[in-house]
Order: sequence, then C-alpha cells, then structure tokens
Amino acid sequence: VGSLFAAGMTAILFPVVGWRGTFWVATFPVLIIVVLTFFLKESPAFENVKRVRRLRGEGRTDEADDLARSSGLQTSEQMGRSGLRMIFARDLRLHTICLSAAWLFNWMAIQVFAVLGTTVLIGAKHVSFASALIVLVLANIAGFCGYIFHGFIGDIIGRRTTIIVGWFIGGCITAVMLFAASGYGLVVALYALSLFFLNGPYAAMLFYMAESFPVHVRGIGPNTAHIMGPVGAIIGSAVLTALLGSGASMKVSAFVAGSLAMIISALVLLGARKVPGRSAKAGGTARYGS
Repeated sequence: VGSLFAAGMTAILFPVVGWRGTFWVATFPVLIIVVLTFFLKESPAFENVKRVRRLRGEGRTDEADDLARSSGLQTSEQMGRSGLRMIFARDLRLHTICLSAAWLFNWMAIQVFAVLGTTVLIGAKHVSFASALIVLVLANIAGFCGYIFHGFIGDIIGRRTTIIVGWFIGGCITAVMLFAASGYGLVVALYALSLFFLNGPYAAMLFYMAESFPVHVRGIGPNTAHIMGPVGAIIGSAVLTALLGSGASMKVSAFVAGSLAMIISALVLLGARKVPGRSAKAGGTARYGS
C-alpha cells in the first residue's frame, strides 16, 4: 500500500517539482517513522530476557533459572552466550543457513521481477514503457492480496509450508509468463500472479522467522537471515547483467536470475525448522520447532 501511494504521489508531483522534489517529499515519512518509534513498547519476552540476564550478572542464578523456566525461555545459562554462537550452534546451524539462503535466492527473484519488473516486461514481452507501469501497479495490487491470502493460510497450515508452496508456484508462473504467454491480457494476469506468490509469502515469512528461533536469539537470528536479502539483490542484478552481456535473451536471463532463483529459495527452505500451524496445534500445546 505504501509503494502504491508513493507511486501515485510521484506521478502527481513529478511534473511540478521534478525528481529532486519528489525525493525531498519522501523524507517526511521517514521523520514520522522516527517519531512513532518512541511510542513502541518492548515485548514481555524481551523484558524477561533482560531480567534473566541481569539476575545472572548479579550472581542470582537460581532466581534467573526460575524466571527463565516460568517464562518459557531457554535456560539462563544459554541466554548468557553470544547470539551469533547460539544461532550457529548445532541445533540451529542448519536452520540459520537455510533461512539465510532462502532470503538470498528469493531476493534475486525480487530484484528481477519486482525492482526491474518494467525492464523485464519491456525486454522479454515487448510491452511498452507506459503499459509496463500500468501492469506494475495492477500487479502490486495483486501482491497486496497475496499478503492477505498467505498470512491467512500460514496461520492454518503452518507458515513454512505456505512460504515453500507459494514461492515454488511463483517460480513456475514466472517461467510460463516468460516463455509461453502471448498477448497483453495474459501477460498482465501472469505477472500479477507472479507477484501474488512472490511477495505474498512474506506475510508468513516475517512471522515465521521470529517463531522459528528461540526467544533469546529472536533478534539476531532473523536479522542474520534478513541481511542476505540485499546480497541477493546485488547477485540477481549481476547475474542478469552478465547473462545479457553474454548474448542471452531477456527471457533466458530473467528465468535463470529470477524464476530459477525463486524455485531454489523454496527448496532450500525445506531444511529450515518446522513450526506447526493452527490445525496441527488444535489437539494440544505444540512444542517449539521440530
């Protein structure tokens, strides 16, 4: 919604204030965000982690262990270790690596089909620039609907499964769009569906990253995976550029750097931890991970 609003504001203001003016306007939401952050509250879990660590620092180990146990946290001794050491310990190492790889490969696809979406549509499907902008707006509306859909489904069947299936379908749809679609209407429909399944699963992913890590590494764990997103965007751009520079067509280049990367992002997530969905939890209290 923010992206669509920004695009609309740019379309209105650009003829009046130019590119520099639109960037100046874009600074005001940043200032609003800074002010709003002062009103955010820390989660009770984080407050308990701080209390446990403070008690351990004061030598009150028994009290720290009791608080950790009653709060459903790990042992107070584990919470005293380095966060990076914890997320690459034996029980979390594979999960951290797979989640990081999923972010990297999926952001390759985002760079190709979302950030460079108009370029791909023009080069691969010969859509005019003006029409490509319209397609991009319509597709982002579909992406918004994808957030609602995948967030709802993720609550029921489990967010990991939802992400894997969504990204795999999205990769297949983009491949069909690149190689088999003809006609403006079909291209619009398939591109919209591709963003539905590319962007939508992030409604489940952002929650899954938090629930798949123990509370005491719920900050550094997801962030370690998340920082691989910009790396993936750089690699996606580099691969697309290298393929085009070697003489490959835009269809083939976008498939390798985008469609194939999206499918790989779904497959590597199979190695990440499982967190039961609502239907799996209905019979009783579900344990963390599996």
